[in-house]
Amino acid sequence: MKRSLEWLRSRWVDAAGRMLAGQGMPARASIPATAPTVARSSTPTTPRRIAVEGSEQGWLRLLPADELLACVNADKAMQDMWRQSRLAQSVWQRDLLPAIHSYAEMVQLMPASEAHHHAHVGGLLAHTLEMLLAAMTWRNGHFLPEGAPIEQIDAERDEWTYVVFFSALLHDIAKPMTDLRVTWRTPGATERTRWNPIGGPMTRIEQGRAAEYLVEFAPKSTRDYGAHSRLAVTLLGQIAPATAVTFLARRPQTLEALTRFLSGTKDGLVASIVGRADQASTQRALLHGSRARFTTSNAIPLIDLLMNAVKAMLRAGTALPLNRSGAAGWVHDGCMWFVAKRLADGVRNWIKDHAPEEAVPGEAKNDRLFDTWQEYGCIEVNPHSGQAIWYVTVQCQAQDTAGQQEAAATHQDTAATGYSHSLTMLRFPLAKLYDDPSQYPQAMAGRIVVREKRKDEAGDAAPEDGAGHLSVHA
Repeated sequence: MKRSLEWLRSRWVDAAGRMLAGQGMPARASIPATAPTVARSSTPTTPRRIAVEGSEQGWLRLLPADELLACVNADKAMQDMWRQSRLAQSVWQRDLLPAIHSYAEMVQLMPASEAHHHAHVGGLLAHTLEMLLAAMTWRNGHFLPEGAPIEQIDAERDEWTYVVFFSALLHDIAKPMTDLRVTWRTPGATERTRWNPIGGPMTRIEQGRAAEYLVEFAPKSTRDYGAHSRLAVTLLGQIAPATAVTFLARRPQTLEALTRFLSGTKDGLVASIVGRADQASTQRALLHGSRARFTTSNAIPLIDLLMNAVKAMLRAGTALPLNRSGAAGWVHDGCMWFVAKRLADGVRNWIKDHAPEEAVPGEAKNDRLFDTWQEYGCIEVNPHSGQAIWYVTVQCQAQDTAGQQEAAATHQDTAATGYSHSLTMLRFPLAKLYDDPSQYPQAMAGRIVVREKRKDEAGDAAPEDGAGHLSVHA
């Protein structure tokens, strides 16, 4: 727990700026003439030390908003948010800054997930502030509402800035309600009380009394992973100042857009902006963030389940046949190219057989597996689409050595037989699958040709599916 907090203090302060720079956006906006003066010392300042540990291991102290924000070094990020909002300072301090404070007191130092991104102490607050800055920055590159005349866009600029702000701020606000089990107590007490976010922040419940809380996780069998996105609207009144809601209510279209988003309807430009910010923060955390987790977490990270399954199947030798017609994968150009659906189905079945207690996304959610491999940098991304899937043609003019031996044993054609498969594939660098280069399998005797589109999208009548189109050349 201490290691997690130390990492949080030392690493988050510039994370949002680096994330924006990595997305091709300016890390800082131009400071308007009305911006307040921020004192800058020529010598490093000592970080504020805040005691967060409770009376027992795993327990955390309830903290006020200013101390919570200090834990994640949020001052610079919030200054940048204000600049990006382009609101008067008095308006920012009346409607948006208090919302950030209320949000911080609501989520305290809870995690954003049990074993995925931002699973460390303070992860939910850090993730939300990071993506909130990104969303506020990217909002300035779009005209809202979509398709409206320029006069309306200009007149409603501030209202739509509020919509983006509160959509981003509250996108995960219901996670403590759906995914976590949080209990609180006063120090030294033996009884603890279950907290329900509908009742407001725990700091309000225990006003004026020192209290601590324990974060545990809902059993996987009871979780609805989409529930938090539908329930966020129930907590809007706990976070948004009345003046902000009243301001949005002047134009019903804006308040309706916000409540639709917070009720789980994720369509339109606002959802696109917030989703992009969420994805950027998540990807950065998975690639470069802390792997620390709460002591009460029992889940095995999905990426570990997936990668362990792939490696075990490769070691087994027959679960994922390679480098032959009808194979699950081919080795080419320093990478393992797997048929996407076949790998996802095979990995899912392997986990069900060898770790039946672990939850894996169902057959209709192969994209969830693809996204996980991509988010953790385990696969190479298709530069044409920015996605995990590659559209390729596997061409072989003669059987690979392993294929010749197998074909001879089964009286099939050997060296004189070639084949061509049109496939949707995932591309894994061999170094992600094998610890030692000496273990790398032999490369295929042929080549893999990358296409920008599926064959049917490119106007080719040849079918393409998980098994691929087979064309055998004599």
